[in-house]
Amino acid sequence: MLAIDISGSMDIKNVKPNRLEAAKQAAWRLPDELPTWVKVGLVSFSENAVLNAPLTLDRDDVRKKSTSWRPPPAPLSGGG
Repeated sequence: MLAIDISGSMDIKNVKPNRLEAAKQAAWRLPDELPTWVKVGLVSFSENAVLNAPLTLDRDDVRKKSTSWRPPPAPLSGGG
């Protein structure tokens, strides 16, 4: 099971192009490096965890699900 942080800190660019894109690229490559009989799944988390793809042998489905990750919008500052 891959667990990927999609919080706002993943938009920091200390890794090219940013942390989230680097994580997406790793999530894209990892399934092909595992034996074909190993199931892969995806969980993304920020404030809460979300099951993006349950454990499966379908690597293409896992890849499709990883492409839609986005950091949440920054909170509005100001009064309150």
